Amino acid sequence: MVRRQPRAAYHHGDLRQACIAAGLALLSKQGKDAVSLREVARKCRVSPRAPYQHFADKTEFFAALAEEGFKEFGAALAQAKDGLVGLARAYLDFATRRPALMQLMFGDDFEERATRNPALHQAALATFQQLEEQVARLHEGAGGLPCRLLAVNAWALVHGLSELLRHGQLAHVLGDDANVSTVLEVAVQLFVPSRRGPNKLRRMNKA
Repeated sequence: MVRRQPRAAYHHGDLRQACIAAGLALLSKQGKDAVSLREVARKCRVSPRAPYQHFADKTEFFAALAEEGFKEFGAALAQAKDGLVGLARAYLDFATRRPALMQLMFGDDFEERATRNPALHQAALATFQQLEEQVARLHEGAGGLPCRLLAVNAWALVHGLSELLRHGQLAHVLGDDANVSTVLEVAVQLFVPSRRGPNKLRRMNKA
């Protein structure tokens, strides 16, 4: 008679990564409230205490999920074409496909992120840098406002659009004309240097 191996003795080649994969699947299918280390352990077929070998607590586990999210997000942005418009489109596409993950990534679960969750912090900054680089290319040699300041505003605009899309709010104000591509193209034009000179945005900010 063949004896079954106890579930607690089940071994993964990489338990940490298996836990992250299980957590991301739970987050996507059932939302943040359904994610717990106990449920992750059950999904991975290990003892309830096994995930704690890799994560001190639930917050640290969520930080690992968010870090993985930013890595996936960064990869999606890196594949974008057509400059800032393409980058914005990739941003919205990811936000539409992974809404619960985006909420975790940009939520308020991680106080003092830079010191407590440095790996997550660096992964998040890397995605912002991609946006900043695109804005810098548009404004190369144009002078005027610092590219980082422009990139922050571009980020706020695109992220705001992603939230409006997620909640179905654009259709309320645009009706049948709710064409996301058109909205993006108009939005991006706000960050393209004016042919009449780089001081236009400076005058708008002073107004």
